[in-house]
Amino acid sequence: MENDKVLYEQALLNTTRILKSYGNEISNEQYEALSSLIKEFTWIAVTKQKQPVRRTVFPMPCGTGKTTAIRGFCQAINELGRPYNIVICAEKIEALCQLNRDLINDGVPSKKISLIHSKKFDPNLDVEDLDKNYASEPNTDKNDLQQFVLMSHAKLNSINKFGYDFRFGHDLLIYDESLILGEPYLQKLSDITKSLAGYSGVVDGERYGEYSKEKLFSLWCNEIKEHLVRQDEGVIPSVKLPISYDEAKKIISNIFNNQDPLLKFLDLHEQGTDMRVLKSEQGMSIVSYKKTIPEYLSDIIILDASYPIRKLLSYDSTVKSKRLHQVKSYENVKVYTKSIASGRYHIMSELSNKRKPKIFIETVNLTIKLAKKKEKVLIFTHKDALDYLKSMLKKVASKNEYNRVSFLSWGNETAINKYSDCTAVILAGVIQLPQSCLAGMMIAQADNINLEWNEDDLMKINQGEKVHRIYQALNRGQCRKVKNGKALPMKTYIFTYDVDGLKYFLKKIMHDASFIDYKAELLDNMITKKEQCSREIISLIRSREESGEIKTSTANIFKNIGQNYKPDTKECALNHALNTELPTWKRENRSIVRTLS
Repeated sequence: MENDKVLYEQALLNTTRILKSYGNEISNEQYEALSSLIKEFTWIAVTKQKQPVRRTVFPMPCGTGKTTAIRGFCQAINELGRPYNIVICAEKIEALCQLNRDLINDGVPSKKISLIHSKKFDPNLDVEDLDKNYASEPNTDKNDLQQFVLMSHAKLNSINKFGYDFRFGHDLLIYDESLILGEPYLQKLSDITKSLAGYSGVVDGERYGEYSKEKLFSLWCNEIKEHLVRQDEGVIPSVKLPISYDEAKKIISNIFNNQDPLLKFLDLHEQGTDMRVLKSEQGMSIVSYKKTIPEYLSDIIILDASYPIRKLLSYDSTVKSKRLHQVKSYENVKVYTKSIASGRYHIMSELSNKRKPKIFIETVNLTIKLAKKKEKVLIFTHKDALDYLKSMLKKVASKNEYNRVSFLSWGNETAINKYSDCTAVILAGVIQLPQSCLAGMMIAQADNINLEWNEDDLMKINQGEKVHRIYQALNRGQCRKVKNGKALPMKTYIFTYDVDGLKYFLKKIMHDASFIDYKAELLDNMITKKEQCSREIISLIRSREESGEIKTSTANIFKNIGQNYKPDTKECALNHALNTELPTWKRENRSIVRTLS
């Protein structure tokens, strides 16, 4: 707040006025958090940088006024005629379009605002069915940045490509959501070795001279392939190209096509990007990454409700977190959980075999019950299964019941606030990232291709990323709204296989919500003995994971589950559990062993 108390006070007044105009009753804890946030906005904007990097995260919960504080601060800068240049980054373009409209309504002249995106302008854009190529507000000239710059994370990640220079161009950068420092890139090792061998095979079968460019490049491909075949894990050694990069690229395109994976590998090699062989349950991969946030980018305030649960973010040592009192209570929220196979692979496998996924049968049954009670329901599921779930519900629901239901797919769990009147949220499956992708994200966030980790680290990253998505999805519903420090009442239903681990992490951020086991009469009546046995096995092995056990005999597993299963049922159930829900465990003779990442 140094040297500009008037700006701080005006911004705080604006923020509380906007919140109250929407019917918010602000608790003392929420007011203190907003005051602290706006003080930090003011201090960073006013003071000159006195240290190499200033990056501070405010882990305020969803719906507590973070975006409103941005509005109040920008409005105060405009009202008081302050010269500070503010850059605001968000994940979704439409969230920025809405902020653009809000700032204009708050009295900020449109000529002071730059909205940077690459989409086509459609003033009649239907926000129910967002087209990735269109935006509801036009973009402005990126070469003539104004006092208030609104841009997406993706645009910020490409600042060098687009010619922006923020080292001296902004007084404060406000980053909405988690600050991810790097972007991992993964290729299957088998795809690269196949392309390398395929190229050499083609060249060796043709009449190229011993010192031709094609032959020299073939020798390089063979050397790289030998390195990859011999290498179990670790950084791939760099081998100098015997011809120019452009010549090699042209040769690959002529023999194969512009989509061949060898082209991307060649690009990374030319850029001097470190690449590493990585072993995971998905097989062998080549991982690399690019830094998306420059080291010099400073004077950043990060607004991230998920920071306390995303272990991934701890790999960034440049960020300091603000300690806040409990700003929001979830005591009015009931979280019902049910363990059930719910991954994208499982659901799409059921659909491809023309079977209705059981999770969808239960979701439809529950949705109709809720709609009959006049609840407004929001359902999340996997994008490529969304239309099928809609058609299932439409066949059995009345028009009035169906009209009380809204749908979103994973990927839309942040920055969309229009469903905050929904009194029930159902998560019909939870997205889970592959182990190799998680490892790549860790390497990129740490900016260290040689990063080491253990299995426990990877499990915590995995759980943190899943709970981050769950938490954000739940807060699209009515519990987003706050009244005197308490989330409005809401019911939520989480259908996924590993509910115990998810509940542990979710309780860290929704401290006083009620967690209740969901009684699914319809679903439970459909479960076969093999499925019930498989569930018991999964639950038993999960509990042993938590105690640190990494190996146990199958006889011990079978001894500690129900005794009313036939031997064949137990064997089938164990195989099913390992293949579908326990990716980090495998059979070794008469034991099951937890594999290392």
